[in-house]
Amino acid sequence: MTPEEQKLYKELYDLRERFKESTRRKEGRAALICTDTALAEIVKLRPKKISDFEGIKGIGKTFIDKYALYFLKIIEKYQTENEKTITMKPKVVRTMKELEKKLININKRNRLLALKSLKSKYAYDLFDIGENRINRILFSNSKVEICNLDKPISSETKEEEFIKQRRIVTLLRETNKDLREKGQNDLYIGYPFVIGRLTGEIFDVHAPLALFPVVEERTPTTITLQIDESRDIVYNNTLLLAYYKFNKINDPLSYETLEPKKKEEFINELIDFYVSKGLYIKNIENNLTRFDEYKSNEFPSFSCGDLELKMNAVLGKFPICSSSIQRDFELMIDNKKCNGLVESLLEDSIDIDYSDSYE
Repeated sequence: MTPEEQKLYKELYDLRERFKESTRRKEGRAALICTDTALAEIVKLRPKKISDFEGIKGIGKTFIDKYALYFLKIIEKYQTENEKTITMKPKVVRTMKELEKKLININKRNRLLALKSLKSKYAYDLFDIGENRINRILFSNSKVEICNLDKPISSETKEEEFIKQRRIVTLLRETNKDLREKGQNDLYIGYPFVIGRLTGEIFDVHAPLALFPVVEERTPTTITLQIDESRDIVYNNTLLLAYYKFNKINDPLSYETLEPKKKEEFINELIDFYVSKGLYIKNIENNLTRFDEYKSNEFPSFSCGDLELKMNAVLGKFPICSSSIQRDFELMIDNKKCNGLVESLLEDSIDIDYSDSYE
């Protein structure tokens, strides 16, 4: 460690020991807070916001909820002038929004545009848990059991339940791995879906229209899901960006969030939103349907602009932020704050004509 890092480590170490002593007096035993290894990693990475702690190995939810803010206050003292947070000017915010568009991959490998099949690592169709349970998760903020190996059922059904649980666990392991390594939580329920072809280019889509963030809870025999209130329900901005790109539209992306209203009201408002952006979606389904998987040569034929609503609910790893850079961009745009170095770099880019360079 450099002398400055050693000094920071000592301050954070002393803070941790004070918390441990405080819990020892109150509860009779000292709380762990965090390990020495995690403390050294904090010094190395110097988190700038509470969510940054999620990507540090050995840091759990208790630390983030109870102690992260106090650690941040000490870390802030060691920031350089360029690292200190400032409020972005409106022109800089607009520039960042345009730059963010360039970070989104518009291709048929993007699961937010063309989810053709449900691989275990990436997606699971929730059709089999039933529409009532799905509605309880999405619209009533209930904790809902989606898998239970303990309930008395036939041996054949038990095997089906085991296979279902194994697939879901595989998906959850992948999302938790990303959360540990990248600090990025991509676990969402995509609902409902749209299928068809966008105008402006021959590009077939099979994509979620709204993304509901969920948190899972597991025991050896059960899995439950519940809406994650720390994250927003969002529109599929990647779908909008693909439409804008193919039709040479230079409108800003929408950063509006959704509210979990009654199902019928929610669906109507969702379709109205996309219509207001130029995507006309036929609402031809009312009840939950099984997700249809397609091989590349089996996808239905649609005319340009022909889009249909599909009442599918898919638990999946949906990378709203396709890279850690885009994730940081979104956080800065939401908060309208960045560090001095980013501000100065973006100010130099304000006069770029993005409408010409966007392709």
